[in-house]
Amino acid sequence: MMRSVFTALCVSVLLLVTGCASQRPMPFKEATEKVEDKKAIYLLMVTMENKYKPSFHPQLVSVIVDRKEGDKWEGAGYVADMTGVVVVPGAAMNSYAARMELEPGEYRLRVLHGTGTAFPIIGQFIVPMYAPLSVREPRGLFYLGNVRATVREAKEGEVKAGGAIPVLDQAISGASGGTFDVVIADAWRTDEAVFRRQFPVLGSLPVRKAVLPAWDRARVAQEHSK
Repeated sequence: MMRSVFTALCVSVLLLVTGCASQRPMPFKEATEKVEDKKAIYLLMVTMENKYKPSFHPQLVSVIVDRKEGDKWEGAGYVADMTGVVVVPGAAMNSYAARMELEPGEYRLRVLHGTGTAFPIIGQFIVPMYAPLSVREPRGLFYLGNVRATVREAKEGEVKAGGAIPVLDQAISGASGGTFDVVIADAWRTDEAVFRRQFPVLGSLPVRKAVLPAWDRARVAQEHSK
């Protein structure tokens, strides 16, 4: 119950910041959901680490995806749920098996939103991605890659890992003083077993690769400043 309230609060904060139009559950939150009843499903493994303030490793809260509508972008937030949490034995942080259901169209995976918590401090983290994504098929399973986003202390002029407010929480957690280094890799060789274990509904169905392009700090900074 408390986690549901906390997640709703975090998503609400992000919606105010990013102007997202809607919130959507990730596919396969419920064990009764079937692949054949879905549109195209895109899979993404996400790991967030905080080397700047190691007590505040962010946990994924939502994935913000924009769809191109004419000359505008219409955003939607895919809200993380407990079924996607991937516990890595011995690791200080968890990974997350994210899923998005998308209709054909032109998209961009805009940001990843996470929270780093050490009571009573809650840091709000935003990983700017701005990764282009073309959805051509109305159905099927696709793998976007493995994202590892690591917070380090920011240098002058770099995009911060989060906003400045609330001042205390953002400073202590490292969100307002840090920046993200992001690596996108094709790790399907290891991620496949994780996704199929987390979501038995995938069975042995084929998953095609649609790995996102490499993260470019300069380009992302330019997009994020618009």
